Amino acid sequence: MFDRLPNTPNSDAVIAAAIGEELDRQKTQIELIASENIVSPDVMAAQGSVLTN
Repeated sequence: MFDRLPNTPNSDAVIAAAIGEELDRQKTQIELIASENIVSPDVMAAQGSVLTN
């Protein structure tokens, strides 16, 4: 799992759950909107979370 926010579950469980659900959604569903783009893991790591997408 993407673990760039290791303290989030301790400080805000609701946000941690939302980020986890978004990661699962991105892994299992396809985006059919031409303007949508999924960033590379390196860019995501640099920007901090799956919410970049």
